[in-house]
Amino acid sequence: MRALFLLVLLLSAGSVFAQMPGKSFKNPIVVSNPDSIQFFEKQYVSITGPIVSTKELMREDGVIGYLNMFKAYPDNAFDITIFRKSMAFFAPLEQYQGKRLKITGKVSSFLQKKTGIRRYSIRLSNVKQLEVMD
Repeated sequence: MRALFLLVLLLSAGSVFAQMPGKSFKNPIVVSNPDSIQFFEKQYVSITGPIVSTKELMREDGVIGYLNMFKAYPDNAFDITIFRKSMAFFAPLEQYQGKRLKITGKVSSFLQKKTGIRRYSIRLSNVKQLEVMD
């Protein structure tokens, strides 16, 4: 009986944890200030803003795409990155230029090799992560 109670308690705690904002794609933290992205590393966020520039870079393993929201690189607070496996879902990237998008995804970070500066990124891999607002 005691074991059953503990099992039910653990299972219900897991469902409460999954409902916390930022822990899942379905319940992201809504961010309005792009400079605050750094405080939500490893959490799911949703942010809406204008795409000011796009870029496609050819790498050894294929094309990587970037959408720059609010400010152009390197002045932007974070990158919206699309790796080669997902590029077909979003191409051509120019279609988003000047549009207002809502992006939802998990915030990650990396150390930029050239500058040693920590950069933040939201990776797009599914069209459900992007919504054109206007």
